[in-house]
Amino acid sequence: MDELALNSLMRGGHPGQRLDALLRDYAKATGEELRRPLTPEESSRVRLWMMRADNPWIRYSGPSQGGWVHSSVTTKAGFLQQKVCGLCEPLPLEGVDARPSFFPVSVPPFTKQNPKIKRVVHARVVEELKKTADRRADPRTWKGLPICATVVAAQAVNRKTIDADNAAKAILDTLQGTVITNDNAIQHVSAFRLKARETGGYYLIGLRPVYPLDADVVHLSAQMKDASPLMGLQTEDE
Repeated sequence: MDELALNSLMRGGHPGQRLDALLRDYAKATGEELRRPLTPEESSRVRLWMMRADNPWIRYSGPSQGGWVHSSVTTKAGFLQQKVCGLCEPLPLEGVDARPSFFPVSVPPFTKQNPKIKRVVHARVVEELKKTADRRADPRTWKGLPICATVVAAQAVNRKTIDADNAAKAILDTLQGTVITNDNAIQHVSAFRLKARETGGYYLIGLRPVYPLDADVVHLSAQMKDASPLMGLQTEDE
């Protein structure tokens, strides 16, 4: 499929349409016509083809800002982890000690803290930071800077589905004292939950130092009667 046709699918189209387009390209390339939902064996064959296909709109081996179709939950999770939220404005890299930070936490997603989980998470995060210490600045230099956080919870399909917002809050609270000195620095959270086969579950975390949300606000007031005309609401005193 050419990029122009794919872009037309992106404008209000159902995500399943992109998969159907992918399967049409697969059929042209291999002669095998498939229909959704794919069996595990069929999805494995398509995934292998995606890894070999020379097609710019297929994403199979790494996160990308422009991924349209993903070969696995792993690559979709990585794409979500690194995708800019579009609301917060990242600080410029020049002249700032803090750098965006992306890392996994290899524990199954959870919704309630307990001391045992906290110890495990802290140990694994410290281990992950040591692996990449030569490639990024210590996020603890972010003191006093607002943070835009992304949390992707990849959960095993055979586990009870948990709420994305609760899973995000639980891991961010647990990270306090490691990469996050104080979780009140987080001004925005993007939370995602994915279900996947062949995994015990894990988190992918993305943290970005950003400008305060009120950095472009003229008058720092927040009265409901001021907001109501924009929201189509009526206040009690009107």
